[in-house]
This record gives sequence, structure tokens and C-alpha cells, in this order.
Amino acid sequence: MMERQMWATDANAVKSSARFGATLDTAVQERLHVLVVAALAAAGNVRSQACGTPRCASNLVGVARLAFPEQLVEITFRVTLPGARGEAAVVNFQVR
Repeated sequence: MMERQMWATDANAVKSSARFGATLDTAVQERLHVLVVAALAAAGNVRSQACGTPRCASNLVGVARLAFPEQLVEITFRVTLPGARGEAAVVNFQVR
């Protein structure tokens, strides 16, 4: 179940970053919020299959609950925007 949600979350992240004209290749940070910290193994498997080598700084945060009862993971990304400078160069977004 965790791996399925991780794949779905990554697919949503690709769509969300595209709305800003960015890709996950321009991610500078990701923060995974998970209900079960032991799920790190699933997260690692999905990350290496989806991304190959780590693409950015990554943090794992264990939480007591997320927005929806069936939700196991939520990821916050920071991506750089192509051609932007200064504060406008980075955008944050969350995906489920």
C-alpha cells in the first residue's frame, strides 16, 4: 500500500511541478511526511526506481496523522524554476 501511494504521489508531483514550468529534476529538497517511519524501506525503493540516484536533499518526518484517513504519505517539494532568480527561483508544493 505504501509503495502504491508513493508512486501515485510521485506522479502527482510530476504534474504539479509541470504547472510551474519545472520538473522534479530541478527539485532541491523533498520532505516526506509518513505515518509509519518503518515505511522508509518502501520510500527508498520507490525513490531509487523513480529517480535513480538521489536528486536532492530529502527528509523523512514521522507524523501522527495526515489529511485523509487512508493517506500514508505526503511529500513537500521545493523546485527551482527555469530562468527565475532570487526568491522567485524556488516554489514549494505538497502532493498526496
